Amino acid sequence: MQGSVTKRTRTRRDGSTFVTYRAQVSDPRKPVSAKVNIEKIFSAPAYGGIANARKAANRWLREQLDAIQRGQWRDPDRGDIALGVVIEEWRATWPHKLAPKTHGSYAAIVRRHIAPRWGSMRVDAIDAASIQAWIDKLAAGHQPQTVHNAYTVLRGAMRLARSRGYITANPCTPDAISLPSKTKDRNGERKQAFLK
Repeated sequence: MQGSVTKRTRTRRDGSTFVTYRAQVSDPRKPVSAKVNIEKIFSAPAYGGIANARKAANRWLREQLDAIQRGQWRDPDRGDIALGVVIEEWRATWPHKLAPKTHGSYAAIVRRHIAPRWGSMRVDAIDAASIQAWIDKLAAGHQPQTVHNAYTVLRGAMRLARSRGYITANPCTPDAISLPSKTKDRNGERKQAFLK
């Protein structure tokens, strides 16, 4: 797989010049003979100088080539879709997979807990740390079962995003996320089970 970073000098309408770097890599979905490239432009003014733009371009190229070699490459433009759009795509599958009551519960969870926090956010910008912070905030004001339910719905939407190639890995994994105990209430006190 080939890639390159090319320096270019651009001229503004007022006659002043600025430097950009174009990083490009051969599109791994196409045969090499097709000579189709994926590229990204790094403008020196936007990156705070020529050296920073060059470093950013080289870093992007390295990331793309490494991902291709590991077999984990995805189109960098695919992840710019909002989670709200992914949820609507996922929602279209609910009648085929979920019971009507579950369908209604999931819709309510999306409306109350997920859409306000994540709906307009890029799906590739959602990471385990931000999900954990959201869970901790939810746990402070809701019962553990509510938090588990909200997480289950978010995990399902992220699973669809992964299967459609919008993200390379689902950040909703048990080793990355810590959920509140279902046997304790939100104050941390053990729930009592009474037998009759």
